[in-house]
Amino acid sequence: MVTVLFVGAALTAVASVAAVGTVRELRSGRADRFGTEALSYGDAGIDAMIDYLKSGQVLYSGIFNAGCAGSPAGTSWQTSALTLPTSSIGTTGGTFDVSLRVFNNTATQRSQWFGTTACANRPTGTSGPLYVGILSTGTGPAAARRELLQVMRVSPSGLPVGHYAVNISVGGNLTMRGVSMISETSFTNRQQVAFIGSDPYYKIGDFWPTAPNANTAAAMPAAAHAVGGITLKNNGPEYSSGVPNCTANDTRNDGIASQSLWDSDGSANTANADGSPRAITTGCSGQTGRPPHARFTSADAKRIAPARLSDREYRELQDAAQNFGLYCYITSSSATTYCTINNGARFSPAQTWQDDDIAPLVPAGASRQFIIFFDFDNGLAATTNSIKWSAGNVWPCSVDADGNPTLLNRNGTIVVRNGGFEMASTAQINGAVLAQDGIYKYAGGATVNGTILAKEIQMNGSAEFSLNDCWVKTRASSFSTVTPVHWAEIDR
Repeated sequence: MVTVLFVGAALTAVASVAAVGTVRELRSGRADRFGTEALSYGDAGIDAMIDYLKSGQVLYSGIFNAGCAGSPAGTSWQTSALTLPTSSIGTTGGTFDVSLRVFNNTATQRSQWFGTTACANRPTGTSGPLYVGILSTGTGPAAARRELLQVMRVSPSGLPVGHYAVNISVGGNLTMRGVSMISETSFTNRQQVAFIGSDPYYKIGDFWPTAPNANTAAAMPAAAHAVGGITLKNNGPEYSSGVPNCTANDTRNDGIASQSLWDSDGSANTANADGSPRAITTGCSGQTGRPPHARFTSADAKRIAPARLSDREYRELQDAAQNFGLYCYITSSSATTYCTINNGARFSPAQTWQDDDIAPLVPAGASRQFIIFFDFDNGLAATTNSIKWSAGNVWPCSVDADGNPTLLNRNGTIVVRNGGFEMASTAQINGAVLAQDGIYKYAGGATVNGTILAKEIQMNGSAEFSLNDCWVKTRASSFSTVTPVHWAEIDR
């Protein structure tokens, strides 16, 4: 009997230990599952922030100043991060909180990630990438938490900044303030364009990587560049007798004739007999420094603007326009043609787009940035398809002392797929017109501050085009590429 009792006690002890072990394993497994769910919520927060950056609602200034604006010493960066329109988004059983700030990519400890050093080392123009850190805290069931860091590199997308086309022809009198014009083939009637000032985005070194008689880090003077050649208003080549040309620039509106010193093309007279660039050995009166030569080749054009819109970028822009802007699908049939604003009710597109047509995108009392996407279904008619635009309320560009957009600021990225874009004399746009398949043209006195990309640019009339520091600071996110660099679970 005693033996039986001892055996029973032993079995009970063993069973108890096994039960305790099983409970602990169940609890451990449950905790691991909750932790895994919290990790998933944290990852979802990172994905939501990246989607927000691609949505067209964020300007470069919002990224550039995240964690920096309003605190030059970096002492209050915690309160000036970029957050989602709804900073905490929940799903059944869990939530995430996510924010983005300028990141110090050389930091060796967490206390150095954000703040003074990160903000002090931000790049400007084309000088280098901007690093940002996305902090996301996922909270799962039973208050399980995981804190994640995703470091991203924000770089110029490769899209041209300025006016870029396969062919440029001018029939009017244009003023180009701080904006260059680049053609993959020809540029006609050069003397009818007054290029004024310097480009706030491109540096001299972008066009001439080695320029011993100029500061390559200085802003690039606005000028004309054509791989095939530049002709004057008498149809003669700009470089008929070699280089430099000191008289081709229009002198209206503060322009000076000698700014044409900074023109360049691929004509025979800009090259030596062996094909090497013909050196410019003297400058022009009124110009500081000089380029080493006036040679501009297809390789130069690709270096300055290596990319156009890819199919992936088209899809991202289309998605952003459908959800947060204006999207139009245009076919040969009125039954299948439609437009929507913010994914709302469908309506028919305007024959000529005016202020009232896009008023829902530009409410008073709020800075607005958005994407407008016109999607022609017939790619074979890209040079005859066209959008007519006379609206003037996508204007102006306005920033505060920290480079953040004010409530007056308007920025629109207008994309035309399989078609072109035509502006009336009353039209104004701050932003960009991306119509790489069609023809951009205007008649009258249109006003544009920003970038134009088209297959052909045809200009007739007197108009003011500009690209200023305000636009560079507040340019749309479509002009930046966001690349993941490093991911870490920082609370482990």
